[in-house]
Amino acid sequence: VRVYPPGIDPNAPPTFHPDFLRQLASYRSVRFMDWMRTNGSGFSGAPNSQQEFSDRATQTQAHWSLEKGVPLEAMIELANVAHVEPWFTIPHRASDSYVDQFAQLVLQQLAPVRRVYVEYSNEVWNSAFPQGGEVEARGAQLFGSLGDPFIRRLNAHGLRTAQVCRIFKTRFGAGASRVTCVLGAQAANSFTATEAADCSLAVQVGQRTTACRTDLDAVAIAPYFGNYLNLPVNVNELQNWTVAKMFQELRSGGQLTDLYPNVATPCTENWPPPVDGKLLNLGLAGGCSVDPSPCAGSRRAESAVAWLRRWPALGRGFWSPR
Repeated sequence: VRVYPPGIDPNAPPTFHPDFLRQLASYRSVRFMDWMRTNGSGFSGAPNSQQEFSDRATQTQAHWSLEKGVPLEAMIELANVAHVEPWFTIPHRASDSYVDQFAQLVLQQLAPVRRVYVEYSNEVWNSAFPQGGEVEARGAQLFGSLGDPFIRRLNAHGLRTAQVCRIFKTRFGAGASRVTCVLGAQAANSFTATEAADCSLAVQVGQRTTACRTDLDAVAIAPYFGNYLNLPVNVNELQNWTVAKMFQELRSGGQLTDLYPNVATPCTENWPPPVDGKLLNLGLAGGCSVDPSPCAGSRRAESAVAWLRRWPALGRGFWSPR
């Protein structure tokens, strides 16, 4: 038994409902992190276990909402029919063969006019996600006692990001210019970008002859704003604020008497040019992170639009929904 909503031809049902496609009409790119289950079970959960391409989700599976995620073919189809550029977050355990076969399928099925963004995993710097610890352990295997554990993690992250990017561009061959290689980093800590992109430990042990940044095209951060207002040092002031004053602080700062160091305005405004200034700076998620959030009320759109407009004014690239 198959059930179709009104207006759908049962003899030729589309993969994606027209209403869903209309919602994507204004977007340039879509990041498939959740569809790929890149974070596994999420905070403190089980990691994404995909290592070989045969481990991935397939179109014949009855459910696309389980641990393997959505089939790659469906993500490519969405990019084609919605006219968006796909942004893939490769599972952190993926082998070279997995990456190569992934790239081959994208090359075969993605419309030639579409650019593709390729990122290794998601928020590897974030220890709340299971991939962070695993990449840190890989760093210990690669670099021994060089650096501290977090520096080894960042270097392993930069190294694998560069390797994934090189595999992808090699598979695309003459079309390699369609591939944008993305290094994920933390908005509040630009060291997570510079250390991974320099990957000095990888150079030191002979894994690379040049810094990893030579294989990268972009650095992506999640520019959430307002998070500093949740800090205990500010509670005594905020509890007496009106919503109007809260939004004035979110828009332009300057409302707090007891300023928390260096975060009176969104931290990404002073985020330095990534690495050497040559890498594009992209947004991979973001929004108001005040809790309880005034952004959830009637001024949510105003707050989001103001921040989205500020983003390109700071010299950044586009901001992709995930």
